[in-house]
Amino acid sequence: MKKSNSKKEAKINKKNNCYKKNNENSNNNSSSTTEEEKAELLNQIGILDLSLFGVYLIIYASILNIKYLEWQKVQILDQLNESNYSDLIGDLSEVPKNANIIYLFVTSIFTGVIFNNYRTASSQTGDERNEKEIENAYKSVIAILLILLGTTINFEVLHS
Repeated sequence: MKKSNSKKEAKINKKNNCYKKNNENSNNNSSSTTEEEKAELLNQIGILDLSLFGVYLIIYASILNIKYLEWQKVQILDQLNESNYSDLIGDLSEVPKNANIIYLFVTSIFTGVIFNNYRTASSQTGDERNEKEIENAYKSVIAILLILLGTTINFEVLHS
């Protein structure tokens, strides 16, 4: 009985030592992080959260479009089979417009994020300035602006 208790105590002591080491490391890491670095890290978390929100909206709009395509398929099957099952689904004819509004909103969000990345990269000076990073950020701005233009044109087509 004492052997098993001593083994348990050894495991507990080992876990406590690991916790103490991890806690010391986290204290050392947090003390070496400046307020400016913390603010930058919090800013990055905000950008990641905004990007995740955008991706979730894209997934939602894609699911709406899938439902719309399935509805169209049911309408065609109704014509082939002389049935009216599409009446049970309801009218989904406005779904492409709504999905496009979501895409336009998300593209606008990403345009802001990417433009901010470009401004940050191009504002660096001295050793921190990276011309390749600036070039890539510039290309990303051009690409997202083209996507925004295409989404806007599609919006006009759907709403005319």
